[in-house]
Amino acid sequence: MFRIEGFMANSKTPDMINEQGTDESESRASVSSISAPKKNAPKKAASNKTANDYPQQYMDEISDDSGDITPVKHLANAIPLTVSFVFLGIALILFESALSNREEAPIKVLVTTESDELAEENPLNNETENSSVDYSAKIIDLADEIESLYVGGTIEAAKIMTHPQVVALKNQNQTYSVIVHIVESLLARKDYTAALPLITPLEESIRDQYGLSFSYAKCLSNTGEIAQAIEQYQSLLAKRPAHQRASINLGLLLLRQNQFQQAKTLFASAVSYTSATRKAKSYAGLADAEVGLGEFQSSIANYKKAIEYRPSHPLTWRKLARAEQANGSPSKVVRQAYDKAVGIDPRNFRLLAEYADYLFSNMLYSEAISVLRKALKQSKESVNPRLLLLMSYLEQGRPLNASKQLRLLQKHISSNQEKTLASALEQYISKQYRPSLTTAKSSLKKNRDNNLAYYLIGRAYLALAKPRNAEIYLRKIATDSVYYLPGRYRLALALIERGANNKDKKVNQSAEEAEKKPSDNGVEMLAELFERLPDNHKIAYQVALQTYAKRKLSIAETAIDRAIQLRPKDKKYLLLKARILWRNGLSEQSVEQLQAILAENPRYKRAIYRLADYLEQDGKSDLALQTFESLTEVSREYSNTLYRIARLRSSQKQSQQALVLLEEYLQQKEGDVAARLLYARSFCETSQFNLCDKQIELILKLAPNNKDALELRRVFISDGTNSDQ
Repeated sequence: MFRIEGFMANSKTPDMINEQGTDESESRASVSSISAPKKNAPKKAASNKTANDYPQQYMDEISDDSGDITPVKHLANAIPLTVSFVFLGIALILFESALSNREEAPIKVLVTTESDELAEENPLNNETENSSVDYSAKIIDLADEIESLYVGGTIEAAKIMTHPQVVALKNQNQTYSVIVHIVESLLARKDYTAALPLITPLEESIRDQYGLSFSYAKCLSNTGEIAQAIEQYQSLLAKRPAHQRASINLGLLLLRQNQFQQAKTLFASAVSYTSATRKAKSYAGLADAEVGLGEFQSSIANYKKAIEYRPSHPLTWRKLARAEQANGSPSKVVRQAYDKAVGIDPRNFRLLAEYADYLFSNMLYSEAISVLRKALKQSKESVNPRLLLLMSYLEQGRPLNASKQLRLLQKHISSNQEKTLASALEQYISKQYRPSLTTAKSSLKKNRDNNLAYYLIGRAYLALAKPRNAEIYLRKIATDSVYYLPGRYRLALALIERGANNKDKKVNQSAEEAEKKPSDNGVEMLAELFERLPDNHKIAYQVALQTYAKRKLSIAETAIDRAIQLRPKDKKYLLLKARILWRNGLSEQSVEQLQAILAENPRYKRAIYRLADYLEQDGKSDLALQTFESLTEVSREYSNTLYRIARLRSSQKQSQQALVLLEEYLQQKEGDVAARLLYARSFCETSQFNLCDKQIELILKLAPNNKDALELRRVFISDGTNSDQ
């Protein structure tokens, strides 16, 4: 999972604490369904590791079966209060007895109907329990009594077999049955530390006879004795090769030990004899092993098989999303898997945070905002999702929203470094770029590995039009950072800007590199990002824009078509499409495209101007003039519109109208040489030669040796025959 750099993770999030129970484990009982531990129960030693102390990547499939014992409810102590309760109690006892012997109904899946999931109880599957365990009320009552003494600390595990009431039992079968019932009760409460000392002294043959071999291995794994647990599972499978739960749990322990090839071999075999949910677990375990081996395509296929047997399991969908991502699948495919997971488990904080990381790192900011808002509903105090939401708004150019998130963020940060970065963000949002640079750089003094600071500094330098400085910091962002691809995008823009400014010298360049401008590198980088993130409309647009500028029109057209496909109503994208069509010589299609844009956006100044310009180039002066004049109704100051109208008027011998327009225009744009030259010509054409000469003088101050100005003076002024009347 991606991490968010710059701020410490918030460890107080309730959802993060509970997630292992609701997400990463196969089907663990909820808190309310687990019996409360008895008072004074012995605590686990601090040094003992549990399954929770190991990496969570492969924690979804651990079996909940507490052993090979069929659970039986303890009804012997029930005291009926009325006659009706007596009958009810009898009915319940009969029902439980019938329940213990019945077969579970077949579980239907998407592909086929698997046989009874509890078929392992059948002797044919060699996973049956020993029928010699005594389930009489006398033995169950004694087990309850001894268990109370044991968990209360009155009696040690080693003394249970010599307890007078146990010694008084008729035979060893009853004695071991007491141990079985106590172990069963402890495992039902997941008290593996208390159960382990009861099983460990037993001989292997006794554990096998009374169905405690699986329970022993599971207690070992849940108390941190992983090597011994693996050995016990292997021993059990040597005797009972088709033991489903042992196969799955052994495979998971091998995954945790990074023994991926061994786990793959085991799970590949397990899919042939497991059924229903356990078949889903086997396929998921096989896929996990393949991910560990870097075999992403086959892992994707096996996650999908697991989903066929267990379509409502959110973690399998989540792992499928990760595998698709590692395989370089399109973001649409990755997002579909994440969306399935979120749809099944919409309150899973870690799932939402992971999904948001993916969306942000792939520059899908609108989608990231939607997911982050859901995550923060689960944990309003969580720092990192709040930071990422702030940055997503910043990427979208929504400073007010970013400022709001910053204020909320500042309530929950405590370290000096966090506060420093928050101050840098506040300055950046308010466009105080230089102070923001200073503050962000100061945060690097104690932590040189801060990707957020590098990204913020790079952005600030770009805002200050210092692309070379921006490049230095943007290159420092780590490849596994959520800011890496956004940083590459900014880096590409920095290189393009450097090329535009001709700042293309680099230290230790090869001759080949020296011939290549930074702008070329920037365009190539954008093209690589577009190939990697084809669903990002912003990158597609930039690729189209930059390749259009370099006259790589086939690439530009492909990129702009993709951008429009992703954002079909974006007028900026549609306008660039019209420009590409025009440059490709498709003038009629270009004009039609512009007219279609204006039908939806009649006051879009850039489209009006571009349409008028193309009409003029196409020799349609009257339509061009009409279109330019319509633009003045929207804005008289837009670009050089007044000059373009004056030029058209002048071409139609309407010099006086041209003079009026040019006078207004030059009050705004005094340094426009072309407009001033037309202004001078208009004076000359209306026989105002002194004013014409005055404008020529101004032109020559702005552009010495301007050939057009000198020619105008030669024709109208220099022979001295022309003078104002």
